[in-house]
Amino acid sequence: MHRRNIYLFIAVAFLLIAAVSCSTKRNTASVRAYHELTTRYNVYFNAEMAYEESLRALYDNHQDDYSRLLPMYPNSSVPGDTVAKQPGGAFDRTIEKTTFAIQEHSISAKPLRDPSRMQNDEYRRWLQQDEFNPFIDQAWLLMGKAHVQNGDYAQAVAVFNRAIRLFDHDMDVISEAQVWLLRAYTEMEWFTDAEIVASTLNTRQLKGNLHRLFNEFYTFYLFRRGGYHEAVPFLEQTVKEHKNSYQEQRLQFLLGQTYALLGET
Repeated sequence: MHRRNIYLFIAVAFLLIAAVSCSTKRNTASVRAYHELTTRYNVYFNAEMAYEESLRALYDNHQDDYSRLLPMYPNSSVPGDTVAKQPGGAFDRTIEKTTFAIQEHSISAKPLRDPSRMQNDEYRRWLQQDEFNPFIDQAWLLMGKAHVQNGDYAQAVAVFNRAIRLFDHDMDVISEAQVWLLRAYTEMEWFTDAEIVASTLNTRQLKGNLHRLFNEFYTFYLFRRGGYHEAVPFLEQTVKEHKNSYQEQRLQFLLGQTYALLGET
């Protein structure tokens, strides 16, 4: 056999052995490490890039009607609109990639128990998990966000609720999913559900960007309910903290419109 072919045969054999040894049907430290790295730096990275590109294109291509009260988001649902849309949209690539990440890299198999650690409460809680890939939670969250941006709010609600059940041991994941549920419920005008989620989050110490996002989505909720006066301080804070310069300018204009609406010239 030609030397080059021998090397190729060895490389293919090595890859096949690695693939078998890292099957998600097994749950060892090396399997978890392999699938976490592959999810984080390959599939999820590309999914997040696709999400950011679609979001940038959304803002770049949108034309606002400044003669009317601006919607908080260019792709928001129209209040009172009961016409069902076809599922899908500009964020489908992100959904496809995150779906692939979950299908190929989710680890639900239980690991072999270590009898010497069974007295440890944290270890026993860890064994009770339904998901053992430490990074797959981010794929679930990003998938839900992509559904929101597509306007497929029912699918987004299903994904976020699934994430909450799967990662009920991780308060950071639960909080992020609930913050986005607030946006989805508000878009659907499920105001009772939105208020319940908002009340729950208000009792929790949210971290950095998540606190900013909750403040923004709560502003959106107040606007949709017609609570313009109550929304003003939240909108002021959202304008100050927003990371997207285009969206910051839109919300600044909306703030001026809201003042005019309230007679505060």
